[in-house]
Order: sequence, then structure tokens, then C-alpha cells
Amino acid sequence: MARETKTEAIRQALEQRLARLSAEHGRKRSKEQIIEYFRKEVWPHIPKAMLGKRLSKREREAMLGYGSAGVWNPYLCPLAQGPKYLEKTRVRN
Repeated sequence: MARETKTEAIRQALEQRLARLSAEHGRKRSKEQIIEYFRKEVWPHIPKAMLGKRLSKREREAMLGYGSAGVWNPYLCPLAQGPKYLEKTRVRN
């Protein structure tokens, strides 16, 4: 046995439960914070015409840096090239 009284065991169990519940609550709040960040900082910068529009396979592959042969090329990856590259390679409909 742990050589503790029933009161001490119950108190410790309640403290552990409170810690678990607090951690779970923190994750939910974190998700809400992420959504709020996107709502305030990311979505306003997306052109209205693009909101809700699905990307074509060609656009998705261009963003990921895949070339016409389907092979990833770090020189084609827009994340490595910056925003000017993104605008230059964007497929227009």
C-alpha cells in the first residue's frame, strides 16, 4: 500500500483528475484559438473569388512542387520560392 489515508488518496485522485480535465479543456481552447487566428489573420488575405473554391490537381501539385513528370523538385516548390513565385505560377481559369 501507499501508506496514505483514505482522505489523502481521494485528494490526490481528485487533483489528478482535475489536471487531466484541465489539459483536455486546454486543447479545445487551443483549437478555438487556431480557428480565430485563421479567421483574423489568414482568411482576410485570400481573394474573395478563391474562398470556397477547390484547387485543381494541377494547382495542388504546383503548390507542393511537383513537376510535369510527377516528381518533386525543390526548385518548383512555392514555399521555397516565396510569394512572387506563387503568383507567377498560379493557374488562371
